[in-house]
Amino acid sequence: MVPRWIGEKPMTSLANEVTAQIVSLDDRMTFLPRLFGQRCFLLGERAVYKYADHFSADYREAGGYWNFYGLTNGSGFMAPATDRKTLSFVSNMNGYGGEFSPEAFGIVVTCFALTRCWEEMRTDELVRKLDGLKDYAAQHPEHAAIFAALD
Repeated sequence: MVPRWIGEKPMTSLANEVTAQIVSLDDRMTFLPRLFGQRCFLLGERAVYKYADHFSADYREAGGYWNFYGLTNGSGFMAPATDRKTLSFVSNMNGYGGEFSPEAFGIVVTCFALTRCWEEMRTDELVRKLDGLKDYAAQHPEHAAIFAALD
């Protein structure tokens, strides 16, 4: 199984609505291995932070603690826990530039990190996690900007 093209927006309907819930403190230790897989969670976490630092000067100022979100479809994402309303995002990979809410920013960098892990491990489970996150992103209020950044 190979992932859908990273910027490809999935077809969704309200019947397939995916919701996010913040991961409790008690479940944080098991979240990253569930999201990125037991053999790739260290690479996945590090990739999220590296992509955040690479794409956003604002992140360097906001930095620090990240919230973890589980999705009802079994996927999830990480997002910076910041008081900032927006974070800048500039990609030299596709020329996209704009601003995201911290949640949308987290969705984008987690998509990139899941793709990085898939390049390393090539597992069907990572494909399901990436596709599940993109299903959630398709319903997000910032979906057009999210998919523009991923394209």
